[in-house]
Amino acid sequence: MNHTQFSFESENLQVDWIGFNIQGSMDLKSIAKYLFETFGFNSTIAKRINGKWKSESLNYDRQNQFQASFRQYEYDPEAKSFWVGTKIYFSGKNAAQIYKGIQTQKFDWNIFDLTKTSLARFDLCYFRETKPIEQKGDFELFMNKCCQKTFARSKKKYC
Repeated sequence: MNHTQFSFESENLQVDWIGFNIQGSMDLKSIAKYLFETFGFNSTIAKRINGKWKSESLNYDRQNQFQASFRQYEYDPEAKSFWVGTKIYFSGKNAAQIYKGIQTQKFDWNIFDLTKTSLARFDLCYFRETKPIEQKGDFELFMNKCCQKTFARSKKKYC
């Protein structure tokens, strides 16, 4: 029997989103500092104040290419938000970078209280590079035809 080794790379899959949920309160500045110093992540935190989300920077260096987003949730019966905790998001190239750290075992899980932390979301996307024989105009033509069909359908539906 022939066993084939599959990987994300062999199947043209890329990590596109990683999210963690942290139940309750925790020292987020130490997590942000670790991500900043170890992986070069700038960090922002969003908190809900008077019904509106307000963001502030935790760590920032303009030379850093990566971003971690923290969103802090507090008890708010008016908004029907009863979960208290923090969500940490890594999207796109940021998720790919943090996954690389996890995959190479350079990520220190001890920055989290693992009894309160869970993986909330892990998304993959299929990536296919454009081949040199494919013309940019072909793609634009395809997209224009899709838009025309969608517009034609919606026009019939609402007219």
